[in-house]
Amino acid sequence: MRKGFLKIDAHVHSSGISKCSHVTVEQLSDDKMREGYDGMILVNHCQPWYYAPEEQNDFMRLVVKEYERAKKYGDNVGFRAFFGLEVTIEQPYNDWLLYCVNEKFLLSAPCLYKLRQKELFDLCEDNGIVLVQAHPFRNSGWGEPEYMRGVEINCTPPDYARAEETACIAQKRGLLLTCGTDYHGDARPTNGGIYLPENITSGEEVARYLLSAKNTELFLGEKDFTAPGYRPVKTE
Repeated sequence: MRKGFLKIDAHVHSSGISKCSHVTVEQLSDDKMREGYDGMILVNHCQPWYYAPEEQNDFMRLVVKEYERAKKYGDNVGFRAFFGLEVTIEQPYNDWLLYCVNEKFLLSAPCLYKLRQKELFDLCEDNGIVLVQAHPFRNSGWGEPEYMRGVEINCTPPDYARAEETACIAQKRGLLLTCGTDYHGDARPTNGGIYLPENITSGEEVARYLLSAKNTELFLGEKDFTAPGYRPVKTE
């Protein structure tokens, strides 16, 4: 544990929104606290098969309500809950973590899963949201590096087996590195996540920190390590 930092799982899902999750926000928070975490970023799914495009606002109201429930419970038990989203886009088919969203953004956004990577990136940039590719070796593979801020080390097999490769590619491409367990309530072989300064209390502060930090402080199991932050470099 790094002094002055919070231990955060930056990729978790709750059953109120994510159909593949087996835990409520309360159970999720309790599980993570037992594992030694100080907080989480709740990134419930936004996927094409969850709702029709014309139902975007109704769905996002449910997403907001689920986060508010997590935040209320976390405040009561001393566990920090930050607000994110995992968007599955169709062209090309890939999963994207949005750190950190808010109600105003979600209720004014177009149908997020209909956007292409550049469109999603531009929207996030305009709203102070950090776009990070989730588990980059799945689906269509790595996205276009100029249209993302970072990439995730995902702690589920076989993604975890490629953690070192993920870190090397991120450094080469000038991308910040994050880490999360992709927790849905089932067993995970390795704990992992990101350290955030302990004075951070809001999603906006999380996003500003990730965008401005020279390095990100991560952990995998019992190992802590420092990774370069986002650097706008020319890619191959």
